[in-house]
Amino acid sequence: MKPPYHPGGFSLIEVTLAMGIAAFCLLAIFGLLPAGLDSNRESHRHAAAANLATSVTADLQAMLPTAGSASTPSSPLYNISASGTTTLYLNEDGSINSNATGGDGGPLYRATIDITSPSALTPREASSASINITWAAGTNPSQQSPAGSYETVVGLDLN
Repeated sequence: MKPPYHPGGFSLIEVTLAMGIAAFCLLAIFGLLPAGLDSNRESHRHAAAANLATSVTADLQAMLPTAGSASTPSSPLYNISASGTTTLYLNEDGSINSNATGGDGGPLYRATIDITSPSALTPREASSASINITWAAGTNPSQQSPAGSYETVVGLDLN
């Protein structure tokens, strides 16, 4: 007696089901790609803003009053005054960009540095600096919500 014939390949139904499952999985993966890319871009901008805040902090800590000088000291790199609020427009590499409108050729980040000096009653207190970095630089955070922001507070001894 001859054994029954069993072909070694797949049937057309099995191939169709396998292709349908593969297509469904690929659609799910391709659907998640834009969200992953946006998350990566936002993470990159947040890390760059943290690096800029570190650069501004180092610049502020390098600001020392000169002996016998009646003028208010300013930072060596960004020329930030030791009192009041300063707004800088920065590129990702930390360089100052004079084009404050953003967009092509404009800065990516807007840094607002608010230095609070100690009161006259307690002159030995340290000054504090609030550093707020937002992106896109063309948006004013007091008027509309920026795409992202990074904020830190630093203590400064300017006495």
